[in-house]
Amino acid sequence: MNVLRPFITGSEDEIRQNAPAWTQQIYQLPALDRATQEQLLTLLAQFIIQKFSHLNLKEVETMLHLTPIEETVAGRELIQEGQISVLSRQVEEKFAIPSSIAAESLASLTVETLTELGRQILRIKTAAQLAAWIETHKPSTG
Repeated sequence: MNVLRPFITGSEDEIRQNAPAWTQQIYQLPALDRATQEQLLTLLAQFIIQKFSHLNLKEVETMLHLTPIEETVAGRELIQEGQISVLSRQVEEKFAIPSSIAAESLASLTVETLTELGRQILRIKTAAQLAAWIETHKPSTG
């Protein structure tokens, strides 16, 4: 199967040349649902990264014609986790609120809202202001 091709292909140039075709062949397998196709493409990308560890994510995405990571659910989750990690440490440092408690409060916010909080955190002066800001920016559950 094409997923294993990076292990038997000799050169990076050969992989760069053939990777788009391998991607298309995976998408064209009629017996596979979309989720399975995505899993196979993820494996293909991981195998390419393992064999050619100097390649960055953008190069692999381009090579395989993949959706940019930040546009995928998994990518957005990773971005959100990173933002929560950084912001919760900032909250702990600025307001003496344990980062684990801050992370719980921040977990309900979207990536876009966390990005905005990253800009606003320097302007927020008190823990009460922070709590109010978070409360007014939580997504509605209706």
